[in-house]
Amino acid sequence: MADHHPDERRDLVAASVPDPDAPHRLRGICIPCHARKTSEATPGGWAQRDDE
Repeated sequence: MADHHPDERRDLVAASVPDPDAPHRLRGICIPCHARKTSEATPGGWAQRDDE
């Protein structure tokens, strides 16, 4: 089962966490959540907006 820990790496970096890549901070994410995050963040493809 995936751990949907609330902090993503970008949040940890923004909060100036000393080591955002430390093994204890790593987390898995389920396929549906990964697909959603990728589609929202990746330019082009499904994330492409016509109004931009």
